[in-house]
Amino acid sequence: SLDDVRMNLEVVKYCATVLFL
Repeated sequence: SLDDVRMNLEVVKYCATVLFL
């Protein structure tokens, strides 16, 4: 669903931020 995609995007953004830091 759209909410799942939105949540997955938030998770991906968080993981990317942690990896880049």
